[in-house]
Amino acid sequence: MVQYRSRPLCFIVSFSFYTANPENDGKRIQEFYLTMEGAIRDQPLWAGATEEEIDSALEVLVNLKTLLMVFDIFSV
Repeated sequence: MVQYRSRPLCFIVSFSFYTANPENDGKRIQEFYLTMEGAIRDQPLWAGATEEEIDSALEVLVNLKTLLMVFDIFSV
């Protein structure tokens, strides 16, 4: 499960290493979501999950990680 928590963080941080390029950035985001969706599908805990459940899990995972990074919640 640790990999699912660290992948979004690594992905978000990786944007600071490159010059902004909307076309390439959009492709990288789409590839990331497809990779994470595949990882969630391969996880035995998600066996039999619907498309909606997997989409929701991915959205929550990425949004939570982004929220924690942006607002640095645990550094208080």
